[in-house]
Amino acid sequence: MDKLTLTIMITSGEVGRGRDAYGSTKGSYVVTKDGLDAKNGQSGNGVVITLDFKKADADRKENKERTENNKGMAELGIPGKPQIPDVPKSDAQLEGHEITHLEFDIFKNGNTKDEDAVTGRIDAILAVPVDKNLAKDAEKFVDNLVQPNQPKPQAQPTPEPKKKPEDE
Repeated sequence: MDKLTLTIMITSGEVGRGRDAYGSTKGSYVVTKDGLDAKNGQSGNGVVITLDFKKADADRKENKERTENNKGMAELGIPGKPQIPDVPKSDAQLEGHEITHLEFDIFKNGNTKDEDAVTGRIDAILAVPVDKNLAKDAEKFVDNLVQPNQPKPQAQPTPEPKKKPEDE
């Protein structure tokens, strides 16, 4: 409807932007608008999002270990190590988080620097329960497509009564 097309390539590898970075975005795009300020096109080289799944997994494991160690240390009255902040809970959250940064940047519908807002948006999407009954959904989908296109039954003409030879 708004004629926007953007090629987004997702890759995995080291991000190399510091301890707290799990993803990076590179590439160029330009959103063009018509006279009514409606988005009507996009141009550029596309965007590459690189996700560091290994780092995210290692930090999740480290936080789990810290939680266990901190329990024992708390029993002894010794302060434990703080958790590594902002570790993605899952690979899906990591991928969605980085795509949401891109969405906020392109559509200007949020603050791309507000990590809590970005994470909150993807967490809300991931929290929606999935109905695994695909047969029901597929049937409903087909019905919605096919039913409006079915020919309407034609009224059958009423046959004229047969004339008796006396009526002629």
